[in-house]
Amino acid sequence: MKRQNWWEMPKGPFWTPSRILSLLIFLVALAFADFPEDAPRRAAGMASAPLILGLLCIWFPDALSGFRGRGLGDNWIHTVDRDTPAEVLYWFGWVMLIVPGILFIVL
Repeated sequence: MKRQNWWEMPKGPFWTPSRILSLLIFLVALAFADFPEDAPRRAAGMASAPLILGLLCIWFPDALSGFRGRGLGDNWIHTVDRDTPAEVLYWFGWVMLIVPGILFIVL
């Protein structure tokens, strides 16, 4: 798979059905989020972080697949030196967007 230039726009249409649906789910989840008025902004940011991460994984899986750095593993911390498949990031993003809604319905 040929790597894209980070600053270059992806080829093809920008508004794909998956991007539109994920943006709608993201906005609905933020609209129905129950942030207490006395809670600090930090708590609201931490609660919405999984939604933002899921949205980014759906919208830009190719760009995120090439990140390298440190991660947790058998020796507690190890270096990540391989690309994550873009498909894995794409489906991980959908899980991150859908799980909070399922938990809201169940609980």
